[in-house]
Amino acid sequence: MRRPRVHFTVGTILFVVALVAANCWYLRPFYEDGPYGIEDDLRQRPVGLGILPLLNVVLIGSWYFVARRLRSWRNGGAADEGSSLPAFTFFSLQLLGLGIVGSLFIPDAIEIVEEEVFHVVEPLMTQFFETGFTQLEGTIAGTILDFAIPGVLFGVLFSGPPLLFAWIGKLLATRYAARVSRRRFRVMTGLVSLGFASVALAICIFPQPFEEEREIALDFQVVDQGSRLPVSQAFVHVRYAGSSADNLALSRQESAFTDSVGHAHFRSRMFTTGQRNAFWTIGEFWAWGHWLEVSASGYKTRLIPLGDVLSPIADIVQPRAAMVVLAKGENSPDSFRDLAGTYHSDGFSSIKIESDGRFAWREYSHRSYGHRYAYFLEYGELRRHGDRITMVPIPHPGHEFPPEVLLPFRAVEWGDRRYLLVDTPRSLGILCKAALTPSHLRDPKSSYSGFLLRSDREKPLTGLPRLPLNVWGAFLRDEFSLSNRFGTLRKVLDPLNPWSHRIQIHTGS
Repeated sequence: MRRPRVHFTVGTILFVVALVAANCWYLRPFYEDGPYGIEDDLRQRPVGLGILPLLNVVLIGSWYFVARRLRSWRNGGAADEGSSLPAFTFFSLQLLGLGIVGSLFIPDAIEIVEEEVFHVVEPLMTQFFETGFTQLEGTIAGTILDFAIPGVLFGVLFSGPPLLFAWIGKLLATRYAARVSRRRFRVMTGLVSLGFASVALAICIFPQPFEEEREIALDFQVVDQGSRLPVSQAFVHVRYAGSSADNLALSRQESAFTDSVGHAHFRSRMFTTGQRNAFWTIGEFWAWGHWLEVSASGYKTRLIPLGDVLSPIADIVQPRAAMVVLAKGENSPDSFRDLAGTYHSDGFSSIKIESDGRFAWREYSHRSYGHRYAYFLEYGELRRHGDRITMVPIPHPGHEFPPEVLLPFRAVEWGDRRYLLVDTPRSLGILCKAALTPSHLRDPKSSYSGFLLRSDREKPLTGLPRLPLNVWGAFLRDEFSLSNRFGTLRKVLDPLNPWSHRIQIHTGS
């Protein structure tokens, strides 16, 4: 392909400025959208980076074609057909259009490609920096390389094949144009465009399933319980039950104040499922997993599972308006302020307790997708029964409660630390045994088969756990019982008994 002759006119300079500005505008969301910073955004959105070279080819080629046409019309002469850049731009434009349509209506395929490319590119980048550029880490040059290399690799992987196909199409078009008349060439060009358009239309019409987060328009009306009159300036707030300060991706929240007729309109991000094409969308969103908080001056604040107000699964296009009734009075003091906080286990579970008694149970899976970890969530309210604490989870459509969520718990203080343990002799016995173990043999960050308040992980362990005497008595009886194979008495006597080893082998111990 012969390079075009560029005339550096005022129009050319203005076009270059506009092209640079368009590239900066296109790249701006990569620096601003994500909560985890620029590096995660650049590497988790390779399609957007890879399509940029193809987009620049189309813009430059289109500008050159239009400028050449305008110049020829102004001079009253025929256009110079020597350059093949317009033909190259033609095929690039068709491929770019197909890519945009595919990315809009086949997002699952795009995500699969992104993940595969990321797994291929990440080891190459790691090896590249470990071998020759470790001394640049933390410098401006290292930062530029760290962001430029993914962009170049993704650009080659994503824009390379379309540009190669466009170049092959340009060669075929040039050879065909030299052998046929202009009229027949235009007819064939129209047929090629019709073929691209037909494929794009097929992609647009064919329904595609989706599972994604999207903004849903919500409408709530707040009324007085006694008079049924609307309550104005009431604060209506929707919050995801799993939101916490340690996970910015889940800390979203949406809210609004009611107007003079008691209505509050706002949009909230929900998990949605359904099918869509370019012309229609059908589906539903999951109200489960969210709390609706409504408060107003002179009224008791209401905390309601959003699924009880709307429905656990609601229509994505036309969710019905919901009415919330407020009763006059003062709010009761928070009954779980002494237990508020986030508790972590030794595994992949955590429990977040609010001061008003709400809880969220998150259990992370071992399987990861890129940098994101899947998790299972249960949420609901706590109840006190003396020293015991029970959880009342919100029913999850299509899922059963994990058995550990329905067990009773007990809050235990040990020195300056607070533990949340299952209220069973075995669970409490593990903590008692750890307390009687020499301090140099303890794991200072262990939750001892329960949950430890995250802010207490660095606090020292002093004294003994503050447990009732009947719990200590049951633990001691069990430790010195011959029927307990793991008790202290058996551990002392078994080495003295020559038959104990044979008995253990025979019983499969």
